[in-house]
Amino acid sequence: MFEIADSVVGNVGPTHNFEPPHYDGIEYLAIQGDVLFSGSGDNGIKKWDLQQQELLQEIPKAHKDWVCALAFVPGCRAPAAGAW
Repeated sequence: MFEIADSVVGNVGPTHNFEPPHYDGIEYLAIQGDVLFSGSGDNGIKKWDLQQQELLQEIPKAHKDWVCALAFVPGCRAPAAGAW
């Protein structure tokens, strides 16, 4: 997570690293309110609390291949996910 002011230029370091990390590249992010969902090449989906900066839930093998899409269905609190 980064905090970037209007006047900042150049490289900016993170203010927080979410742990535990994914074990492959993050392919997709989706935000709903204060909740961040991340999908990865490790086939997993993680749900993060942005205010508390902590992992709320994870599904390590959400799909049999890379999670490459996350989107919210109106009226639903969980995202729909797609994989390779």
